Amino acid sequence: MKICIDSLGVTQLRGTGMGTYTHEFLNSLMEMYPQPKYELLWDNPQFELKVGKSNKVSFVNLNINRKENDYSNIEKHIEDNKIDIYHCPNNGLSVPENKSCHYVTTVHDLLPIINSSYVDEKYREKFSKVFANAMKNSDKIITVSEFLKEQLKNNFDIAEKKIEVIYPGCSQIFKVKNEESCNNILRSKYGVNGDYILHVGSIHIRKNLDKLIRAFKDIYSVNKELKLVFVGKNDGKRREYYLKLKSIAEELNIGEAVLFLGTVDYNDMPYFYSKAKCVVNLSKYEGFPMVAIEAMNCDTPVVWNRQSFFKEVLGSAGLSVDANDKEELVDTISEAAFNNDIREGLIKKQREQGEKYKWEKNIIKTIRIYEEFF
Repeated sequence: MKICIDSLGVTQLRGTGMGTYTHEFLNSLMEMYPQPKYELLWDNPQFELKVGKSNKVSFVNLNINRKENDYSNIEKHIEDNKIDIYHCPNNGLSVPENKSCHYVTTVHDLLPIINSSYVDEKYREKFSKVFANAMKNSDKIITVSEFLKEQLKNNFDIAEKKIEVIYPGCSQIFKVKNEESCNNILRSKYGVNGDYILHVGSIHIRKNLDKLIRAFKDIYSVNKELKLVFVGKNDGKRREYYLKLKSIAEELNIGEAVLFLGTVDYNDMPYFYSKAKCVVNLSKYEGFPMVAIEAMNCDTPVVWNRQSFFKEVLGSAGLSVDANDKEELVDTISEAAFNNDIREGLIKKQREQGEKYKWEKNIIKTIRIYEEFF
């Protein structure tokens, strides 16, 4: 069996959720399923990746014209090399216009359709041009949550049997780190000292980060040693909102306590989680809140926005909050960060919930999809 996978997430989208997903998916797939011959579409020849134990992996640069949505080179490569399965794990954004083999597409979100104001015009236009065709041509569509499956069914005429929910797994690197090692890594590499509340993810307007900063102001007023740390991409199209957030922090006289670190080394994330007093995710929309699962595996309390997609994945773990209620937000974050009795109960529930999201489970279901075709 010859399987071709678009690896755009690894080569071009590092520091994003899709980048992390693709990286972990490829490693786990080739560790558990080394039998097929794999071809990974590789837009960045300088970027190296050690993937699993499989020695039957080729890295192929097809010079794809992604800006113009021209995927004819992929289609030609599939035909010339007799590819059996083409898997697009990046929201269907590189599925060829014409059918050339069995197509599998992983959908992470429908943000350009559900709320187009949350995406820039360029991405909105790209999505509108290619997504419907990707759904039509795909033999199997993987969604990362039931929430997303329902949105897909509500917005597209797709047979339910064509869609399968497969939750992402959490990397094995996410485990509790001791305080000394956390202090050493965070201080020496990132200049982070002392206690902090953590947000992880790219700086995006849908994530209610201005509300988090304003709530932090009240918490900081009674704990001047505390900091609010943001880890995630803040450049490019995210820069405008990032500068607005910095301005809000300065206006509130907490600029020195609010740290924007940008993208950090992925392998250092367990140290950030383990040292944090709590992790806060107030997003209005997520296909799958992976950050919350990573934090849970590091025994860090999680505060999440009271939305159905969080509820599906987190259940009763963590603390839910109305992101629009500042008083509730301040109280809930304070409890998660400083109430030891509440923290102990949260950590126990979170450990149980975190066990549900393993890459082994994801890969077993993905292998079944691949083998259905033969």
